Amino acid sequence: MSAAFPLPLDVRNFADGSRDHYMLLSPFIFLDSDCVYVTPAGFRTDFASVPRVCQGIIDATNLVAPGSIPHDWLYATRGLVVPGQPRISREQADHVLLHACLANGMPEVEAMIIFEAVRIGGQSAWDEGESPEALLTLDLYTEMSQRYSSEGPEVLA
Repeated sequence: MSAAFPLPLDVRNFADGSRDHYMLLSPFIFLDSDCVYVTPAGFRTDFASVPRVCQGIIDATNLVAPGSIPHDWLYATRGLVVPGQPRISREQADHVLLHACLANGMPEVEAMIIFEAVRIGGQSAWDEGESPEALLTLDLYTEMSQRYSSEGPEVLA
């Protein structure tokens, strides 16, 4: 299975003054080379927290946003991939972001800058995770991972 996003991004912008004012209206899936990452409907995200000084260099809306969703989910839950199973580490979560940015067409140099930035500055966000684990059930994870495995329908790149 190659890395891809099989579903369109379906979000609502609440613009309510909160840090995480975008909410997923349906599950969002990232297929990495060896894993299916399911971010459930109802999860709130800010997409990528790109520092202001880098905003003219990095296209956070188009190239980072899809990858930032599973990454934000992993940070909020401190590494929850499959309910009831061991969690992945922060470093593994950061590699998911790297793979997702590359899968979304980001040039490798830019993806590495994003990766290094979250490695350097992401610890406090990991430590402050909001733990919205209840949004992802084992049934939902199983359904999505089976539906979008390498045997599933053609994926949108």
